[in-house]
Amino acid sequence: PQGPQGIQGPQGAQGPQGDPGPAGPQGAQGLQGPQGPQGVQGPQGDQGPAGAPAVFIIPFATQRASTIGTNSSGNSRNASVIAFGGTLSVITLAANRSTELGSDNQSAFSLPFDATIESVYATICTGSDITFPGGLFVYPFVQLYAAKPISNTFTSLPNTAVIPQVGLSGTVLANTTRAASKTQIGLSVTTGTRILICGQIQIRGTGNLAHNYSFNFTGGIALRPT
Repeated sequence: PQGPQGIQGPQGAQGPQGDPGPAGPQGAQGLQGPQGPQGVQGPQGDQGPAGAPAVFIIPFATQRASTIGTNSSGNSRNASVIAFGGTLSVITLAANRSTELGSDNQSAFSLPFDATIESVYATICTGSDITFPGGLFVYPFVQLYAAKPISNTFTSLPNTAVIPQVGLSGTVLANTTRAASKTQIGLSVTTGTRILICGQIQIRGTGNLAHNYSFNFTGGIALRPT
């Protein structure tokens, strides 16, 4: 038969810690806590660089070729008045490179603000097949002239003659093209100033330098308000 239960023995020493068990599955996401207070405003950043000021482009073009010529020194004797898609007339240049526009004053435009003439670009092409005399080099170019608001007397503006580096010589076909530009002109003009655009030619070389030839002119003027 089973005997009576004996008295409980003393507690034994604690055994070593066992290896960790595998991680249990992730519990459900808790509720979102309340929004915290707004932080203090940070310091103002540095000012960015200024944008480039506006530049306005005035395009010009002749409707048809005009015949213009030179004097015995090879300098311009007359000029083709260039409008904005039209050819109005050919005017004679005085010795001081001024001219009276007369009835053609509608071909000049007036500045609506103080401005700086930044650059001029011109494309020039022959109006017909031309055979230039031997030893001559012909340079068609564009020149700007200016007058006061109520004046028809126009004077050439310095540093605005746009002359191609390569002249025309020998035999060239109609629509043979030359292009030229003048940048960083930096010429200040005031409100109301009337600007006239003229196509002209120079002839360099030996022999007779007085000749007449036909050209078309197109291009643009860059104006920066001041």
